[in-house]
Amino acid sequence: MNTALNSERKGEGMELSFVWEEKEGGVSLLGVYGDTPSPVIPDRIENRPVIEIGRYCFAPDGREPEKAHKTGHFDGGRRIDGSFVESVWLPDGVKILDNAAFYNCRALHSLSVGTAIGAVGSDLFTNCWELEKLVVRGRVDGESGLKKLLAVISSDLTVCFGQDGEGPRLFYPEYFESMDENTPAHIFNYSISGQGYRYRQCFTAGGGVSLADYDRVFPVALPGETVRTLCLIGCYRVAFPDVLTDEAKKQYLDFLSGHLTELAGLLVQMRDTLLLERLAANGAAGRELLALISHQAAATGWNEGAAAAGELTHRYFGKKKKEYTF
Repeated sequence: MNTALNSERKGEGMELSFVWEEKEGGVSLLGVYGDTPSPVIPDRIENRPVIEIGRYCFAPDGREPEKAHKTGHFDGGRRIDGSFVESVWLPDGVKILDNAAFYNCRALHSLSVGTAIGAVGSDLFTNCWELEKLVVRGRVDGESGLKKLLAVISSDLTVCFGQDGEGPRLFYPEYFESMDENTPAHIFNYSISGQGYRYRQCFTAGGGVSLADYDRVFPVALPGETVRTLCLIGCYRVAFPDVLTDEAKKQYLDFLSGHLTELAGLLVQMRDTLLLERLAANGAAGRELLALISHQAAATGWNEGAAAAGELTHRYFGKKKKEYTF
């Protein structure tokens, strides 16, 4: 089973210490100490709700005022910051992610948040080159701070919904912004490359993801995005078909069926049997794709994947027993 998309609470139960300051309504967290690269931040510190991740909280060396409060034991463990941080689980009550809270966390690959995020600061994820997954513990169509978070993450990102990130998934591709100067006229032309920006605008007035709008971007993305990107967009939508119309499903299936070798390689690389099972259940993993996955999985030593492909082939395409009439 792929562990990369499982719950991010693997650091739960590890002893942590905290540096914090009081804010109206709760606590602003300024520093976390311990031995785990995957801290799970508690709902409350000294009976006060954690409502803000303060400036430079996880940035290297931080910015901790001398008069800040301290809770826990600081005689052991290290400051959990910078390239030591791999994943962070934030409590549901967090409303603000302040400036540069994760600045230079170069090994940070995933972040889990609730749905209360209402404000994000500048340079929040600057130099977080490995950040690839965001878990939003809520409904895909529900109000959350996802749109604000997507606005400060322009790189490839998989967003997983639900309490453990096992709900619907969406892939948001990378995009680039640039300014080109027309020197003689001193005119600057602003341009955006990639459909990632367009995907990031697919929200309802109530703050939830508009899946219908998301699906409508795919034909526009076809000419310019990579096969890998398009496979990720398509297989996530088919595997987790919330509000997926027959027309939208067909566009994804048509693309995936035309790129079976690339899709098989991607799925073997991801090593995600749950995704494979859901693709098969929703008509996107036929006999040919499963055979390719079985072969590539065996060649790369992913025995679990080869076994899963074989079992799914038997389940959905096994020979029917002969019936005799006397």
